[in-house]
Amino acid sequence: VANQTDAKGQKQGKWVKKDANGKVIYEGAFKDDKPTGEFKYYYDTGEIQTLSVFSNNGSVCRSKHYFPGNILMAEGKYVNQKRDSVWKFYNAPNALVSEEAYKNGKKNGIEKNFDGKGNVIELKTWKDSIRDGDYKKYYSNGDVQEEGFYKSGLIEGEVKFYFPGKKIAVNGSYQHSLKNGKWTYHNKDGLTNTMIENYKSGTLEGNFGEWYEKDGTPKVKGEYKQGKRNNKWTYYNEKGKPSADSTFNTGYLHGTCTEYFENGNKKSESTYYYSHKTGKWTEWDEAGKVLKEESNPGIEEVKKQMAREEKEKRKLQEK
Repeated sequence: VANQTDAKGQKQGKWVKKDANGKVIYEGAFKDDKPTGEFKYYYDTGEIQTLSVFSNNGSVCRSKHYFPGNILMAEGKYVNQKRDSVWKFYNAPNALVSEEAYKNGKKNGIEKNFDGKGNVIELKTWKDSIRDGDYKKYYSNGDVQEEGFYKSGLIEGEVKFYFPGKKIAVNGSYQHSLKNGKWTYHNKDGLTNTMIENYKSGTLEGNFGEWYEKDGTPKVKGEYKQGKRNNKWTYYNEKGKPSADSTFNTGYLHGTCTEYFENGNKKSESTYYYSHKTGKWTEWDEAGKVLKEESNPGIEEVKKQMAREEKEKRKLQEK
């Protein structure tokens, strides 16, 4: 006889729980009100949802959870109703997608993620369900794609990214999950630099350089201030000769800007004051002959124009 309790009101023996429509929710057995042995939990369709085996006076439970269609979803152990030890998770085609280590219901230790073909594509380290420790990402052939370190949930220190074949693609550093310090980008040989950035707490700050990938010839040189282009920026053609240079002040064109022909002669020269045209602008042909000259407002006039623009801007904001 199912669903019996003793004189103390404790469940004893086989139990079957049903919903209001008479469909079985679960069936199993109790001893002194504690689950023991095998329990089966069902979907509304009658298919198995969870299969559990209880032991150690009901405190330990080894379970398998299923998708509809009797497809394995997850398997692992509970201790006092909390996940413990290694848990395995699957996708619908029964392919292993991850293994996660738990202690007292929280992730602790190594997590492995798989590509569905049994290949490890990522390793993570956890402490009390917070990322803490080394991590690695892999290509399907097992080569490392990315590696770094977490501390208390934030990326800290050096990280490296690789091309397939183990050649370094990018290396740089984080501070509290923000890019910090020098970041270097390489060509596919892993040797020639293609770009160098400098960061301060996640913002571009300091020297910047970019090179042509094929031979390392300079492409762009400049600097950033508070994440914006600052001071002189020079742009080069594939032969390494300057094709243009511009002057900035925290993101604004500010000063002289020049374009060059391949023979080194000036093509054009212009001047800006906080991205406003000012002064004399000139264009030349390759032989150095003046083609066009343009006169623009002087700096004092530009300052007045900027003041008027700021005044109009404030008026619009007040409306």
